[in-house]
Amino acid sequence: MHTTQAVLDRYRAKEVQVFEIRSQDVLINADHVNMYNIVSYDINKTGGLQKELEIFNGARLMLRSNINIEQGLVNGAMSITTEIVWPLFSRDQIYDIDISPVRIDFGKDEIHLIKPKSMKFSALRNYGTIDRTQLPLVLCWVCTAYKMQGCIVDHAVVYTSDLHYLLKDRHMLRWAVSDGLKCGIDWMD
Repeated sequence: MHTTQAVLDRYRAKEVQVFEIRSQDVLINADHVNMYNIVSYDINKTGGLQKELEIFNGARLMLRSNINIEQGLVNGAMSITTEIVWPLFSRDQIYDIDISPVRIDFGKDEIHLIKPKSMKFSALRNYGTIDRTQLPLVLCWVCTAYKMQGCIVDHAVVYTSDLHYLLKDRHMLRWAVSDGLKCGIDWMD
């Protein structure tokens, strides 16, 4: 979270307009209660959809759900925002129900339109089920080796905090070299 906030602050300093897209949350089959008290802040407990997504043109994003497997639009695919498609000439989200789709470039073939997606998940303290509608995206500048399993990349920067970690996971480097990826190791503090 700290890294994401630092990157967003750098973009704001460059006067890039950062938009905050709020999700639409609906409590299903339950009495009206304060939604803020029953929705988890953990994205892994809300179907992978964030309550608020900060986004801008040129932002690096990762998909959080499978959209179209044949086109490679799968959970973990990384991309860059090219356009936020605002409805009716607006330039910001006015109501929670106005979640605009975005055009993103995965760098493979064409630019894809990603539309909001609905996910159902359990509310905290057994208050029922919540239906959240939001773009299935998160800001992404880095990811773990485990998230990248099965992905093919042209370039990769691997950060290791110490030699122990590198020796422990040396099989990952061996796998990368055996598949033809050129490896260069720079020690970083």
